[in-house]
Amino acid sequence: MLALCGCPCGGGLTLSALGRRFGRGVADARVLLIVCAVTVAADQATKIWAIHRLMYSCRTIGTPTTELSLARCGPSGIVISVGAGGARSLALNELTTSVGGQIWEVACAAGDLCLRGEVRVGDVPAGAVEKVRFVGDEFSTARAYDARAEMAAGQATARFMLHKANEQLRERVVVIPGFFDFTYVENPGAAWSLFRDPKWEGFRTPFFHIISILAVLFILYYHRRVPREDRTMRVILGLVLGGAVGNYIDRLRFNYVVDFIDWYVDKSAHVAPCTGSNHWPGCPAELHWPTFNVADAAIVVGLLLLVIQSFRERRRARAAAKSSLSTPPA
Repeated sequence: MLALCGCPCGGGLTLSALGRRFGRGVADARVLLIVCAVTVAADQATKIWAIHRLMYSCRTIGTPTTELSLARCGPSGIVISVGAGGARSLALNELTTSVGGQIWEVACAAGDLCLRGEVRVGDVPAGAVEKVRFVGDEFSTARAYDARAEMAAGQATARFMLHKANEQLRERVVVIPGFFDFTYVENPGAAWSLFRDPKWEGFRTPFFHIISILAVLFILYYHRRVPREDRTMRVILGLVLGGAVGNYIDRLRFNYVVDFIDWYVDKSAHVAPCTGSNHWPGCPAELHWPTFNVADAAIVVGLLLLVIQSFRERRRARAAAKSSLSTPPA
């Protein structure tokens, strides 16, 4: 009881001493926690973007028209591009459900051609106030849809399929043609497809939970051994910790990690293609680095900096040892 009241008791720690030690620990870990928090925030924000921009993709069914086409689509919205001539009304119908029927319809007031450019299904464009009908907030995946618009020259129709992206059919955002894309991938395993095969499903879930927790605990333990003035090492450990936490959040939420950064070399555009004399069995048309995310990048950068920092510390220790040996005794 005396110890809890802040009085020494049998040489043990007092409550106030524990409070001061905890306060010093938080102060020492401030740089680590800030870098970790920024890394996790950047990782999760970019993954949220990838999920909403890349997870679902649209594919046109039949011959596309210039008057009416898909601009982009996602899990909670479809953007249809109406030609410059404009349209009086626009409707979206679902084709493959047992109920079927119209999902959304909007028409211009007084029958004018007021719908032009990109029109997001579910929103009401300015001037389109005559009739609006919308059912539901999300679109079903792997289903076909029919978009119809009343144009000045008559009715235009576009059909498409909304589906979840997969390894064979990915939605891409090209950043650097032939080298760098954003493309959605769900990775239940580790890097380089380790443990990705379904036969590892019963093993990989507890394995990755244990590894992730041990990695976090090890980083926190190693951080305690870092000198208080060594902020560089704290930043490095913050990057690695943030990357580990970011990917672990994915495993807790989805049981897989969201990857979307795709680095590759398009051989047909930049090097000898896999045709003719250059062809051999298994010759790939593209050379890909495994798709990764911001958390992976933070871990790799942090580990590389950790190796560089360790070499620098060794050089400093050797220089200090040589300096002490060369200094004559007083």
